Amino acid sequence: MSESNCSILQPIRNRWLKFASRIVTNGLTLASLAFVAVASQAVLAVAAEQHAPAAASGAGSNFMIGVVENVPPRGAGTGNSEKLLDLHKYLGVNSVRVHISWQEVEQQKGQLALDRSFAAFENFLLQAKSKGIEPLFVLAYGNTFYDGGGFPVSEEAQNAFVRYVSFIADRFKGAVKYYEVWNEWNISVGVPGRPKGDAGVYTSLLKKAYPALKAVDPGIVVLGGATSGVDYGFATRVFQAGGLTAMDGFSVHPYVYPYGPERALPLLDRFVEEVRKVSGGRDLPIYATEIGWVNVVGPKGSDEATVADYLARVFLLFPTRSFMKGVWWFDRIDDGKDPENGSHHFGLLRYDHTAKPVACVLKEVSKLLTDYKPISAQKEANGLWHATLGNGSQFVHAVWTEEPNKKANVTIEATQRPDAKITSRNFCRDAEATSGGGRSVTAVVSGSPLLLYTTTETLSIK
Repeated sequence: MSESNCSILQPIRNRWLKFASRIVTNGLTLASLAFVAVASQAVLAVAAEQHAPAAASGAGSNFMIGVVENVPPRGAGTGNSEKLLDLHKYLGVNSVRVHISWQEVEQQKGQLALDRSFAAFENFLLQAKSKGIEPLFVLAYGNTFYDGGGFPVSEEAQNAFVRYVSFIADRFKGAVKYYEVWNEWNISVGVPGRPKGDAGVYTSLLKKAYPALKAVDPGIVVLGGATSGVDYGFATRVFQAGGLTAMDGFSVHPYVYPYGPERALPLLDRFVEEVRKVSGGRDLPIYATEIGWVNVVGPKGSDEATVADYLARVFLLFPTRSFMKGVWWFDRIDDGKDPENGSHHFGLLRYDHTAKPVACVLKEVSKLLTDYKPISAQKEANGLWHATLGNGSQFVHAVWTEEPNKKANVTIEATQRPDAKITSRNFCRDAEATSGGGRSVTAVVSGSPLLLYTTTETLSIK
């Protein structure tokens, strides 16, 4: 963009940023978000261009940026599904994790169907790819016609589950590529009485579901595991039982709340090492299909601003690991409004559909990963975390402290290129940094990542 165009559009950008700030501060309804997604697309593009140099063509990451959709659209109409797709597109996500349980599909024994109440949901899945959104479908939970509605343990129950798997895959052939077999079997989520989840039984089911999915479409990607936490023991038992032959990737839910995402990174690194030990050195793709933090007051809770910082750091850290293929934030909207129930307060949106600060950060970090590829992330000798992204000619450096209340006074300088200039900002707000002649900045670094745009891959941070 020419200097004259930048000058003309600068006032537009400034007004938009003030408006966006009020959106996050005052809250925005789902309908308004969808409207903004369509009406202001051009203005957003201009604002983004002002924040950083244009990315090289095809420079962005292929990392999957997802959201768990616990409250999908239901009903015979399609209006709600279209609005929801617009919202996901506005947020910048390229995948959404959904499910229709086995019990909902087989409501009469031996008969599989989706009634008219699923019309909006089906439209949502069938139209998602046209919006650039890849559905991830969870195949899960028991059916009261088999084994008392618990884990499908018997041969009859497992075969019936596979019929449900085939039905769903056939129904959404071409629309859904990614399937996850069960959800948190290792801690018995959704199973009456919560018996211990046996890895051998799970592997048996996985070995039946895998060929059934591939028979419908060989291009389907099958994820096994879906473990609560990074469960080395459960995963190892699945691998030893032959589970590696029946999956294209392994999914984990690396929750570490109330701590920051830096706690999850060594868990994932160790997990990959354990996989290599039992797989003969095979690098298995890993998908974090759930992660999030609780917005409640209490020992396991974090305030909304801190959760927004944690989301930014997840997407600055995880994509730098080559084995990590995607992260799905849990979840889109709060599941309730009980202030003491932590499970009600994971959402990007509050229960009344107003946006939390984390929604704005997701939108901006999604744009960042579209324009730049992750290069590295590590903890520096001075205790600060430093992540680097680039597109070949331009680089973005992110610097932050791990502890929520810790701050550090730093000077950041482009030492190797005297001609390099550094501009700085934070996600969704202006940076608290000052220029030191263009090639350096001084700043107070906190748990909210400071973004530094420059033409050099190496910076001195002191």
